[in-house]
Amino acid sequence: MNDASQPPTDPSSAGDAYLAELSYEEARAQLIGVVTQLESGGVPLDESLALWERGERLAKVCQRWLDGAQAKIDAARAETG
Repeated sequence: MNDASQPPTDPSSAGDAYLAELSYEEARAQLIGVVTQLESGGVPLDESLALWERGERLAKVCQRWLDGAQAKIDAARAETG
């Protein structure tokens, strides 16, 4: 089980290794920024695709944090139950 202060690291490429260092809050804030840009329209197709891919990677970081938190909750419940 992972420490809640660190998400499991599984960056999709070496260029995305910095994503593994983001806190949940940082990754979520960046993801919201990506979604806002995409929803605003007016972004060229190639940039939209790059934003979408970045958003997918950020969403995975957020999900790893949430999965880690859920695992800690489950473990704590198992100890007390």
